[in-house]
Amino acid sequence: MKTKRFVALFIGLVLVLCAAACDTQNQSAGTSDSSAGNVSVSSADVSSDSGSVSVPDQSDSSVAEESSQPDQSSEPEQSSEPEQSSEPDQSSGSSEPEPIEPPEFLTTLPIPSTWTAVNNNKKGRVETITYETKVYNVNGVGTQTVEKKADVYLPYGYGTSEGKRKYNVLYLMHGGGETYTYWLTENPQTVNMLDNMFATGKAEPCIVVAPTFYTGSASGMDATPTDVFQYEFRNDLVPAVESAYYTYARSNTTEAGLIATREHRGFAGLSMGSMVSIRSILTGCLDICAYINSMSGGYASEETQTQTGFNLIKNAITEKFKDYPVKYWLNHNGNSDMALGPHESLKNMILADADFADYLEEDMNFKWIKFPTGSHSYPSWIAGTYNCLLVFFK
Repeated sequence: MKTKRFVALFIGLVLVLCAAACDTQNQSAGTSDSSAGNVSVSSADVSSDSGSVSVPDQSDSSVAEESSQPDQSSEPEQSSEPEQSSEPDQSSGSSEPEPIEPPEFLTTLPIPSTWTAVNNNKKGRVETITYETKVYNVNGVGTQTVEKKADVYLPYGYGTSEGKRKYNVLYLMHGGGETYTYWLTENPQTVNMLDNMFATGKAEPCIVVAPTFYTGSASGMDATPTDVFQYEFRNDLVPAVESAYYTYARSNTTEAGLIATREHRGFAGLSMGSMVSIRSILTGCLDICAYINSMSGGYASEETQTQTGFNLIKNAITEKFKDYPVKYWLNHNGNSDMALGPHESLKNMILADADFADYLEEDMNFKWIKFPTGSHSYPSWIAGTYNCLLVFFK
């Protein structure tokens, strides 16, 4: 009896020791799995230093591959960016923010080709929106209702779970004789530049809308649409676009809602589109649009109208919209641009008038850039658009 009891106790002791050894091995294996899981999770944030708003689902092998070396093949060469922002932050344990550097504007042409190269990894998409507006007269009275279209660029990641956030909106206007397809359809380099700037973190991803100022029978060089577009912009275009997409005004596109979100809206235009930026936006919609980029065009194409334009601008900034400060007004032109004279004269008058001192400060919220080889052409305007994205929505 005693022998059997001893054998039973011995066998029980052996079983307990074996179980303990197995448990130790299992705990060790569990620690290894957990460590591998952390590597996998961190690798999903591959694009965090490149400005992307989302990362598409990928297989385990591709995630591991990207975590070891992020793909830089389709992004602009880092040599064209400021040294500070071209590399991801490698510091550990430091929570101090990086100092804000002045924008590195392009002041010569052409824009480096790396910015306009196709980015196959983080491409945005372009679609067309149709909306109703009216044919407005110079007094803002709308008569006939018509349908119009605008091209809309949506940045990479828009519409994903991570991309359902609020986006700033840049309205990008064509010139005389062109239409809404000019910027994003006829010139795909614009889309490439947007993709690259957003992918590298050079600019914050935003929605870009390319409308047209022509309505009804208006066409050609008739300047009337550059004055009356302000009514379409305020009453029809902005509400239609910003209620349809993830914008800051999506839930409230009343006039009060647009005023409250003015700092999330910008406007840029070339040639006659530049006239729109001044005659309709700066002097008519500054309460709902805080950022303006005027390229290759002042108030008018004739020097004789420069004083008239100056007076309207002065009234708008210092009186009519004095409670709605200009966040940034960029002006671009070129030595060989046919629109240089009146535009540069307007700039000189503004900088020489002390009444603007409390509202516009050079290199702070006002900038004049004259490209030495700039002409009245797309290379100047794509560079000007690049520049405005450096300072808009900051």
